[in-house]
Amino acid sequence: TAFYKGNHLLQFSAQLKPDNEIGPVNLSLRSQRQGSALSVSLGGTAVFDGQTYTLNLSYAQQVLSDFGPGSIEFHHQDTLQGSLQGPSFQIQVNETYDFKLVGSSSLVMQTIRTLNNAWSEGGQQFRLQNGLIKRVFRDGNPIEADFWTASGDLLRNGVRVGGFGQAFTGNLLEQFLDTPSGR
Repeated sequence: TAFYKGNHLLQFSAQLKPDNEIGPVNLSLRSQRQGSALSVSLGGTAVFDGQTYTLNLSYAQQVLSDFGPGSIEFHHQDTLQGSLQGPSFQIQVNETYDFKLVGSSSLVMQTIRTLNNAWSEGGQQFRLQNGLIKRVFRDGNPIEADFWTASGDLLRNGVRVGGFGQAFTGNLLEQFLDTPSGR
């Protein structure tokens, strides 16, 4: 834990020889932290039941914090990008997550998540574009209802077939994904 949380550069490759269920597996991992910035990449191939799967993901994290007498500020930004491919599907991932915590006499927490992912399955192309989920709390209670957002479009073969939304149900805010088969 001390190694990973401190400045480091870790690189390794893993190779598994074929057995009865799994063919050759070749993966490479690289993790580097310099100060408050962390970057991790994972890539390679694996064979399952005679089918080859390819993985290529990268993750980046930036953490900024400031602690003073009676106050705290913590800001955490994450980005996940890359792809996963198999014989009958392909996935492209492009997501961010932004977390802020600020406090003195009370704590305010804000999260913003973006999603712009694409995938194919069974000959059809899907895309979740302009996905956005925003929330803000003070001392664990939701505040600023106009800030809260759940939006974005679900496309199939370029045609909108659903999307993110939100609605108040009594005192609860429900965030959902509407699809042709329902919420």
